[in-house]
Amino acid sequence: MFGYTNKEFISRRFCWMDVIYPEDISRLKDDLERYSNKGIYDFLLKYRLSTRTGHLRWVEERTKAILDSKDNVTHYQGVTFDAADGNAQEPCIDESVFCALFNSTHDEMILIETDGVILALNEALRLNYQKRPENF
Repeated sequence: MFGYTNKEFISRRFCWMDVIYPEDISRLKDDLERYSNKGIYDFLLKYRLSTRTGHLRWVEERTKAILDSKDNVTHYQGVTFDAADGNAQEPCIDESVFCALFNSTHDEMILIETDGVILALNEALRLNYQKRPENF
């Protein structure tokens, strides 16, 4: 949607912070620190992204902090939506990028509709679920 290819993100040629509008980065870092200090690990962020052509787009990101065994934040995972028109309904990544990211993470993930219907389990969840003794 923003002119970047799937390979650029998956290969880590650059990271997500590279496309965030520079004036929004310090505010986002402050928001992340504030949420972390308060023990809030699921939250909503709004900021601007630079497209491949240099245009700015407002986005809304639903973010989850991923914790290690000592409850330290190791990284963040989120789903970003185009918020240019104010309703944030259109995902910023196409389905193939989402599927690649969804299945390449080592964290267990479930895709659930708002009414509770499970749409998908990622590969990490399937593999770990199969290894648990209670499933045999």
